[in-house]
Amino acid sequence: MPSVKQDLALLQDEHKGFLTELLNAVQDIFYVYDLDGNLLFYNDRVEEVTGYSPSELQSMQPWDFVVEADRDRVIDEIAHVVENEQEVQLDTRYLTAAGKSVPYEFTGSPLYDSEGNVVGFAGVGRDISDRKEREQELERNREFLKQTQTVAEIGSWEIDLRTETLRWTDQVYNIHGVDPDTDVSIEDAIEFYHPQDQDTIRTAHERLTTEGEPYDLELRITRTDGETRWVRALGEPWYKDGDLLGARGTFQDITDRKQRELSVKEQRNNLEVLDQMVRHDIRNDLQVITGYTEALKAHVDETQQEYIGRILSSVDTAVELTKAARDLAEVMLQTGEKQESLRLKPVLEAQLDEIRTANDDVALTVEGQIPDTHILADSMLSSVFRNLLKNAVQHNDKEVPEIVVSATEQSGTVVVHIADNGPGVPESRKDDIFGKGEMGLESEGTGIGLYLVKTLVENYGGEVWVEDNEPTGAVFTVELLSPTER
Repeated sequence: MPSVKQDLALLQDEHKGFLTELLNAVQDIFYVYDLDGNLLFYNDRVEEVTGYSPSELQSMQPWDFVVEADRDRVIDEIAHVVENEQEVQLDTRYLTAAGKSVPYEFTGSPLYDSEGNVVGFAGVGRDISDRKEREQELERNREFLKQTQTVAEIGSWEIDLRTETLRWTDQVYNIHGVDPDTDVSIEDAIEFYHPQDQDTIRTAHERLTTEGEPYDLELRITRTDGETRWVRALGEPWYKDGDLLGARGTFQDITDRKQRELSVKEQRNNLEVLDQMVRHDIRNDLQVITGYTEALKAHVDETQQEYIGRILSSVDTAVELTKAARDLAEVMLQTGEKQESLRLKPVLEAQLDEIRTANDDVALTVEGQIPDTHILADSMLSSVFRNLLKNAVQHNDKEVPEIVVSATEQSGTVVVHIADNGPGVPESRKDDIFGKGEMGLESEGTGIGLYLVKTLVENYGGEVWVEDNEPTGAVFTVELLSPTER
């Protein structure tokens, strides 16, 4: 009987052209070894991808191609092929002549002689670098998603209607305070919801799993430790080939946000009470004081008239305070009032007329023409000019307060200047006077007027600042945007 090598050589000689052409055409590595570890045949791809020379290949055992960490495993698998006459497949890494490690899929198959005896084995190696990169990228994405869900306290879930099973990610278990190894049924999940919210989630679940109707709900759950938490539960249908197979969704702990919302709601309620009190109760009492004080004028002597004047002046200041407090309350109670395109001229002129009517001793001048242009603001715009004009009057120390108002239209903006001849604003306080509670020099005001101005103007996307006037006084400048600039 010829040797194994001779038998294979005869086979190669008989079909050499066909086998060589066929095996060299494939992109995979192909080689044949006998039982003594002698390399009997290999295709051109072996030299191309490994970089070894023919002489080097002839001296190498099949496991010499493999990185050292994988060699024992490959030796065991090759032995399994020969001893058990079974094909094996495994992922490993071969080592090129240049020392580069390349992932590949190895398939080993036994070879038989004409009498059915195992006389060697054939190996096929396929470069799986692309597949490994995709797997690694997928694993990175999974890890990133897991970390993101943990940080954002968002988990995901899936229901398979074919098996009536529910699957949660770890974060959903964490939100419920349940061990991740615990089996949770669909009904168990519903029972976690607050008793007052269970009907809502049960109805939403039934519509989702029967009609494919998605839901987005903010409800309460009761954790296993008894703590009540707010969650946002989203669910959407899962279809395949037009059939509703189940549902998928996300689950997020929103307790902190809900608590902030409830706190804001409570603050709004308190502000509404304050606003009601300022608008009606205090203003009504001030009107009563004014009425009785005016009635006393005819019954007091000349010396006492001075006290009457001071009372009426204080009442006027208090009325202005209620207006500022009312406006500030309205700003704080706004729930995203939409800004719109408003004409500047009628709003500003209305406030100028109000100042003229209320202050006979003020010299008010409009320099140039107020442009009849549009700016981006809301119904509170009048409060901006009212407070700036009142500030120019109340903080003026001259016998005749002088106010000069001008407005110019620039590229995309409108700039309004309100100048006075008062004491001015020290450089060190130019930024501070717009703060909450700041007062002007020797002022009896509350300081909230300029804070309100700054708040409103910044809400409109504009700016407000103060500069020195010449020879004395201050110039308050308001820059507002045109509707096309925002």
